[in-house]
Amino acid sequence: LMRSWIIGFVSNDKNKILQYSRQQSELTHNNSEAINACFVMSSLINVCLNQNVSKKEFTQEIGKLLDNKFLFLKLKEFEDYVSSEFYNPEWDLIPPGALVTLLAVLYSVYNNFDSFESAIFAGLSLGGDTDSVAALIGALMGTRLGIGKIPEKWINI
Repeated sequence: LMRSWIIGFVSNDKNKILQYSRQQSELTHNNSEAINACFVMSSLINVCLNQNVSKKEFTQEIGKLLDNKFLFLKLKEFEDYVSSEFYNPEWDLIPPGALVTLLAVLYSVYNNFDSFESAIFAGLSLGGDTDSVAALIGALMGTRLGIGKIPEKWINI
């Protein structure tokens, strides 16, 4: 999943994005959950190429992907999920997997849609596969907001 987001830059054709996502995922994670998560991430990156994409348009794209059963959720379930408290203090660790990682990314981006820094910190605070979560949030937010929204103090380091 962490390596797949770049596919969103390759084509605007959803069939091509799905094909390339499948091929990329199958190299290391040949299962439907990983393939679907890679496709969703690449599709959302593609939508974010229009840096003026609104939260509503972003959510509509997620809705289309959910309608096509790429995340095994319905839009209402997703909306309930992003409006809930993702982290459960009883968890020792967020369980691994492409879907859980993607949901952590979407939760963090959705709830911090206009702040690169807040989205990254939200994702990191969830625990689990934090390097993948932060990299994917960075890819989505960087594509959507542009390089100028990366905190300057991070670039200087």
